[in-house]
Amino acid sequence: MSIEVTAWEIFDETTPKHTYTVQVRSKTLKEVNSIFNKDWQATGEGFSRKTKQYIRLYSRLFKERGEWYKFAKSLDCKVIEIKKNGKEKVYNVRKSRKK
Repeated sequence: MSIEVTAWEIFDETTPKHTYTVQVRSKTLKEVNSIFNKDWQATGEGFSRKTKQYIRLYSRLFKERGEWYKFAKSLDCKVIEIKKNGKEKVYNVRKSRKK
């Protein structure tokens, strides 16, 4: 899977739920659409002429952070989450190295 995923949480004091925004970069949209077709709201898109990659932004509301962790770990690609303090947490490093 040639998908690059970067995610961050949108903090909102009005709701106890967790909204995550995901930036997905890929050479083809087929595999991106198969993962992010339901439950995700498309919020932006673009194309990098330099790298020839499609860029899509998606947003989704999770009831608990554990649901986000479960989703991130279910993907077969490396997922980088940018925390509130600017640090990065990486999921699925071993899965992405095998391919």
